[in-house]
Amino acid sequence: MVKILEDFKDAYTSKETVLKKSDISKICNKVVDAVKNELPEEAQTIEVFNYILEESKKMLHSKTVKLE
Repeated sequence: MVKILEDFKDAYTSKETVLKKSDISKICNKVVDAVKNELPEEAQTIEVFNYILEESKKMLHSKTVKLE
């Protein structure tokens, strides 16, 4: 689990990472904007957003993700 503004250990690399709440908020806003831009207005509902986010989580767990 990631704790905002606290250090945590990455289970694979044992690297410490610090996340600021302001950075997380900025990223979340970008994610919402990206989803909204791809959906027709009538599909912009909480249920659709939740479905897309859940499917995205499944996709992330099935792939190797390395961001640089």
